[in-house]
Amino acid sequence: MTECSTVEHWLAEWARWMRRDEVGRGYPSRAAGLATGGASEHFDDLVERADLISVMAVDAAVRSLSHELQAAVAHVWLAAVYRLRRPAMVAYQEALGLLEVEMRKRGVL
Repeated sequence: MTECSTVEHWLAEWARWMRRDEVGRGYPSRAAGLATGGASEHFDDLVERADLISVMAVDAAVRSLSHELQAAVAHVWLAAVYRLRRPAMVAYQEALGLLEVEMRKRGVL
């Protein structure tokens, strides 16, 4: 996988996370249960938590960009409509380069 496609893989995960539909009432998404001293987490739960941490790091990386570059990323991945001073794909290509650096700093890549 090339670095660009890796960055775009995480942007796709970020976009899916941004579109999530949560009630937001503060209730846990899973039922409470009784755990004994020998219980451990399921592998899927561990992977889900690791992915959530990575997606939150991607969100922080996107928010670290200038407003124009954030708008370009949102235009491509969230189908948001923004009026940019230059073509959206030109700004998006610039954003990809900066996001690769930011994602490396944040431990995503």
